[in-house]
Amino acid sequence: MIFVAVILAILFTEIVQAADVGTIAVKRNIFRIGSTPNYGRLYVVDWTASTNGAFSGTLAAKAGDASICGYIRHIETIPGASGDRTTSLPTSYTAYLYDAYNYDVAAGGLATRSASAAEKIVPSSPLFICEEITVSATGASNSKRGRMSILVTDSAN
Repeated sequence: MIFVAVILAILFTEIVQAADVGTIAVKRNIFRIGSTPNYGRLYVVDWTASTNGAFSGTLAAKAGDASICGYIRHIETIPGASGDRTTSLPTSYTAYLYDAYNYDVAAGGLATRSASAAEKIVPSSPLFICEEITVSATGASNSKRGRMSILVTDSAN
């Protein structure tokens, strides 16, 4: 039983560090939406900026997935350690979700995120993706922390 718990912990959370790109930790929660066979995955990214105020990391691989496949329903950014909103960032920052071709799938919607309040963007129509996504940001200041949550569902409905 303990062995299974350890394996699950390894699959669902992994911390990545690289020189001057900060760190990210990703958790994936899978749940069923309503009575239809529509499953959702909430990817929760806790990040710490490097000395230059940036962070970057791949989302799917850190959550134990080969790719992120489904419809992005919302993206929420929350400043502070684990999204606590009490350890605010000193300035606003800009976050990105890049696909394999370096296209920002949030289409600039994560620019100038609040340094003190949670903010959510909801695409006017759910955006389908099926690939690895790189989560990154600039301008967050040295060693500052925050959270980003990304809801992906199997169906656009």
